[in-house]
Amino acid sequence: MLDVIELIELAIVCAIAFVLRIVPLRSNRWYGGDSFYHMLVAREIKKNRALPKTDPGLIPENGYTYPPLLHMLISPFAFRREKAALRYFSPLLDVLTVIAVYEMSALFCIHPIWAALIYALSPMNVIDAATLSTRALSNFLLTVTMLLLMTLLSSMTAIVFILLILVESLLLISQKMVVQVIIPVHIAVAVFYPMIQSGAHLTISDIGLLLLALPASILVATAITRGRYLRSILPDHIRFLREHLRHGDLHNAEKKIPNPITLIKNNPLSYFAPFAGVALIVWQTSAFQGMAIVFWSIVIFIFAQFWIWGDSWRYLQLGTAPAAVILVLLVEYLDGAGSIQNIGLILMLGLIVGLGLITALQMKRMNRDRRNEKTAGAIGRLPDEWKKRLSEASFHTNANSYLLPYLLGGRMLAGGPSAKGMEQSFRLLEAQKKGLKETVRFAREDLKSAPDFVLIFKSQPSQSVDGLDKLFETDDIAIFTSASR
Repeated sequence: MLDVIELIELAIVCAIAFVLRIVPLRSNRWYGGDSFYHMLVAREIKKNRALPKTDPGLIPENGYTYPPLLHMLISPFAFRREKAALRYFSPLLDVLTVIAVYEMSALFCIHPIWAALIYALSPMNVIDAATLSTRALSNFLLTVTMLLLMTLLSSMTAIVFILLILVESLLLISQKMVVQVIIPVHIAVAVFYPMIQSGAHLTISDIGLLLLALPASILVATAITRGRYLRSILPDHIRFLREHLRHGDLHNAEKKIPNPITLIKNNPLSYFAPFAGVALIVWQTSAFQGMAIVFWSIVIFIFAQFWIWGDSWRYLQLGTAPAAVILVLLVEYLDGAGSIQNIGLILMLGLIVGLGLITALQMKRMNRDRRNEKTAGAIGRLPDEWKKRLSEASFHTNANSYLLPYLLGGRMLAGGPSAKGMEQSFRLLEAQKKGLKETVRFAREDLKSAPDFVLIFKSQPSQSVDGLDKLFETDDIAIFTSASR
């Protein structure tokens, strides 16, 4: 049990974390893109009281195979309380992650509040949790899953084992990327921890039970989704990975080893934590008890550094929790070594000040990105006649954000989040390099999903509109027909 001082400390850190995560959207309301896709799906769930069969707001019309947990959780907020969900849902989830990090670090650290504070100030986790996304949800569930797994490593109990299966099943239907992380981490911890960790007292049957928890979680996830997880979500995830392996990065169709400097700039904590963890293992040998944390951190590092198919830096966000614990263990070890008086306090203060400055810079950069703000303003100034026409139509746009179908109500030409949608995205990317007219032709002839209109927002870069007939224009936007001539 926490004493009063510890509760006050944790409450202060949670308050800091929450404030940091709600500030960005107060000054930049429409920031983000995926947030509006999630809310579109939530609307469909609330309207039909069931998961949708196809992705809403998009053409071509593809099957809905997205991990549905976030959509199920936010569906009660659809229509009437969407602003609250968009602004507060992820920040509140990340505050819960702060508490989970505290509990996890309490298993190993003398000062668990330091780990909670490091996570609370982590720049990219602040940005990720500022908008409605699956990342805050998956990060929370991953941290709780690992906390339960580590609890079982020290004492196998039926209640914790059942909780592990339930939480891990929710994790599996929260986000694709986190599934790619938890499977190797779960197996590595269950198999290698008893071999390497000094003082581990797990029997062969205990190891078997820990391994069994993973397929059991898959079965529970399938039950929660009424069969969808094994029938469509997991198979589509595998196809999604195949498309990535075939084409590369979704944004530019490239395959290359990520630049370490770029990864370090995105999340230095997660990048350097495995090296600190290995150093602790070498220095402390049998006295070191955080082997499972280091396994987690190393798996994250391997994915981030050697995932050549794009967005590898996002893996680092799933490694901030173990990084925070490892860094506190390192500081406590150096402080205990006593070579420099108060070195632990000096290092911790330097780390916290540094994280605070980087977070402030990231938030300032985020606030400068006003593309969606300008797009929303242009939509708001459209005549009612055009708003009505677009709400019943399909369109291609240079804005390329889920914000458009969210605000307009029509359907946007885009690949979508499924494996088939990703394959279409790569083909659209090639067509777009040849201009808008070729993009429209490709949509009509190859995808069989010709948009009714082409919307060009003047605040954003655009290709040539040669060959398209203009129907309407303001200072903000130009609307063209996609009909061939």
